[in-house]
Amino acid sequence: MPDQEPIFLEDYRDISRLDLDRFPCAAQFSVRWADDRLELVDERLSLCVGFPWWSRHDVEQVIQSPAGAPVGDVDEPFDDEEQGWRILIWRHAGTVGIMVGADNTFSTWFRVPLDRYLAEWAALATTSGDVGRGSVTPRSDDQPGWTSHRAVPG
Repeated sequence: MPDQEPIFLEDYRDISRLDLDRFPCAAQFSVRWADDRLELVDERLSLCVGFPWWSRHDVEQVIQSPAGAPVGDVDEPFDDEEQGWRILIWRHAGTVGIMVGADNTFSTWFRVPLDRYLAEWAALATTSGDVGRGSVTPRSDDQPGWTSHRAVPG
């Protein structure tokens, strides 16, 4: 997504001050594999966010979590940080906010309708050949989200 003004957050809890309605909406959002790299994509927005440090095993663990997708809430967003790369993901009022950057400066930020976000992760889970070596069962429960600060147990 070209030409976004970076957002600086002193603390991840500052996301409560952000207006998600001002974030571009990724209505055509999808989750896919590109070789061995997981990507969050919306072609209409020219958006492609990769998870550079996640293996297929890591993704399988996330999909099998109670939420079935990496998402937190405003008070405790999903927060993954590796070697200067960082992503925050949280849900609020039927929307998922996603910010990607380095440390506390986020150069890419957008929102996804919550139903679309969860459906795309569930679709990835049902494609067992794309996730890992074993079969992955999509979550059928109505858990609102995974609220861990770490993306994948360690």
